[in-house]
Amino acid sequence: MLPNGILGIVGGSAAEIDRFLESHRTLALTEQQLRFERDRAGGGMLGCAVSAASTGLTTLSRSDDGARIGVFDGVNFDDWDIEHEPHLLPERSARDINRDANGQFLVAALGEHALDLLTDPWGTLPVYVFESRDTVAFSVSLDALRRCFISDDTVLNKAAVAQLMVFGTTFDGQTVYPGIRRLGRAMLYRARWSPSGWRLSEEEYFSPEVEPSEYRGIDNDVVDGFRAAVRKLLRKSNGDLLCTLSGGLDSRTIAAVLSAEGANVPYATHAVREGHDAIIARRVAELLGAQHHMIPLPGHLPLDAQATDFLQASNGAMSFDNYHVMWTFPEFARLGRFVMDGVHTSIEGRWFMRNDAASARNHERFFEAAYRHLRRPAILRHVRNPERHEREAREVLRRLTPDPRDYASPGCCADVFNVRTVLPNHGTDAALLENHFLRFLSPFYDREYVGIISRLSERRRWTQQPQRLIIRASAPQLATVPRAYSDILTWAVEHPLLLRVPVALERLYDRTGLARFPVLHRHLSRRAPTLGYALHADGPLRMGAHATSLFNPMEGALALPDTQTGRDIPAAMHPVLHLLLDASPAL
Repeated sequence: MLPNGILGIVGGSAAEIDRFLESHRTLALTEQQLRFERDRAGGGMLGCAVSAASTGLTTLSRSDDGARIGVFDGVNFDDWDIEHEPHLLPERSARDINRDANGQFLVAALGEHALDLLTDPWGTLPVYVFESRDTVAFSVSLDALRRCFISDDTVLNKAAVAQLMVFGTTFDGQTVYPGIRRLGRAMLYRARWSPSGWRLSEEEYFSPEVEPSEYRGIDNDVVDGFRAAVRKLLRKSNGDLLCTLSGGLDSRTIAAVLSAEGANVPYATHAVREGHDAIIARRVAELLGAQHHMIPLPGHLPLDAQATDFLQASNGAMSFDNYHVMWTFPEFARLGRFVMDGVHTSIEGRWFMRNDAASARNHERFFEAAYRHLRRPAILRHVRNPERHEREAREVLRRLTPDPRDYASPGCCADVFNVRTVLPNHGTDAALLENHFLRFLSPFYDREYVGIISRLSERRRWTQQPQRLIIRASAPQLATVPRAYSDILTWAVEHPLLLRVPVALERLYDRTGLARFPVLHRHLSRRAPTLGYALHADGPLRMGAHATSLFNPMEGALALPDTQTGRDIPAAMHPVLHLLLDASPAL
């Protein structure tokens, strides 16, 4: 499966442009189409890969004189001419773009010897770029670029491999293939031809800030800002959407506003088995009088040929603990063309790292706190030379972490580091997979709303006061419904310490070996075999209770056998998994 999204090449020969298109056609499914335009001089092309779900969300345009072409893919929450005439992008400065860009999209424009490429403010859709002296090419498909431009894909970028082994993602835009990188969030990328080759520039048009500066009436603005964001997305989707619903606060906040706005949309909850999350979601929908759909998932999700297309469409960068999404997206698509989800910038709630970072008073302590949170030891247990991987990954992260002394507080520093560095590079490739079936939208990404909550005091944000304000104003009957945390039932209170008591008790019972308290989770703890168990039980790359051989370079097959079919997975199906060439069994 070819990821849906934009693609383009400039400066290549006719044969190279044809090879670029063929690399994408090879990956495309029968229900996908490649729509593209060549520039007037014949030295480049722009296009997009689309499926039925992309109809009306991708625009190809050409200037009146035919000299410039453009492509837009995605949604801008506010009205913006670039959405309908992307060939106008070169006429916009970074300042103009900062004023208007607010959504989840990618844009490109191509003229004679000139290419402009734009990413959205949060980096919710990834785009990869290849650069040489004569050619610049980009695509949302990492594998398509690899097929076209990488002659020896066994030569890997060690710094990227190290990050993937230690963090499960790369934070600096590097990929495992030397010469291909990922463009950052809020980036205006421009390539201009000169006799000495391409002159390349990148300019960040939006830099999110988080600094408490409350004012009278900010609570009303929080509520009004979020409701305005939901109304924008209702208008953009023409009401043809569904809302995911869980036992947490974020999806409940969206549901409360949709109900207050009178939107008649279905709600969906996916689950392996009955637990607090599903029970509470059903209760929320019942209180709102909404149509609710339960989407059951198998207890064991096989990693076999069935997953080939999905993993390829996610560029091999989808985290294994989200492996179940390939089963949920097709089911979601039966209910609506768009899905409104509670995934957000994490400014609203206590982000995991803040517990450690709150006391970090200098760069070194902040870096160590970030490293402890982002490190994934489960992967390192299965690779050769873990010390080398850790050493290289630490150096990359050290360069990227800010100094808390430059911010209002270490907590604000953690927030800014999250939205600038972690958020745009963590799991967003799964959005490409989702876009094949329907479009993911989230009002939590609305820049006007984020700008308001960024001024709230840290404690009010960390205790998720924005969500509670919105729920009380929009659907107060939901305020007394308890929430679930990883299938542990918490109390319907706002005090952060009281909310943690049930979770702390569950952990205490687990660590001491006592029988778990059934009221807290009804024997359905986070450690029960649920979503993607074969990959998720003790972290990625662990099969049940035993480690397995990860990669056999002689046979070219990934040795993660599916217990149901006994089939090995060809390494080529998953472009980034072949980095496990450097892996070995832990036994």
